[in-house]
Amino acid sequence: MKILKEIWKIVVDIFEEEEEVEYDPVHIGGMIILTIFFMAIIYWDLWALIVYKGGIFKKIIPFFSIIFTSKTLKDYGYSFFWDAGVFDGWLTNLIALIFLLFFIFIIIKIFKKTEGRLIPDEKE
Repeated sequence: MKILKEIWKIVVDIFEEEEEVEYDPVHIGGMIILTIFFMAIIYWDLWALIVYKGGIFKKIIPFFSIIFTSKTLKDYGYSFFWDAGVFDGWLTNLIALIFLLFFIFIIIKIFKKTEGRLIPDEKE
């Protein structure tokens, strides 16, 4: 039995390097799951912002024309909250815009916090 263990160790040592960095498979698996999770959140956010009920870009020009001209909400088909006309889905678009700005703020904050620490010094 001892001989088999030594043979197995020799076979395994053939494929391993002495200075090989060992990675924790749980850490890698967790990072894959978190990456998929955040990609799904970003996908939902962009879909809700750009596509849902015409997207936010379809609502920007009518919104500004109501504010700066004599047009009213009724001109764009708005009767009451359940019949919003052009502005149908504005709440979802607005929430998605807030989430997107929040994500951008967090990413900028992370990049500023880790600035210069991710690139190793070239002096070494």
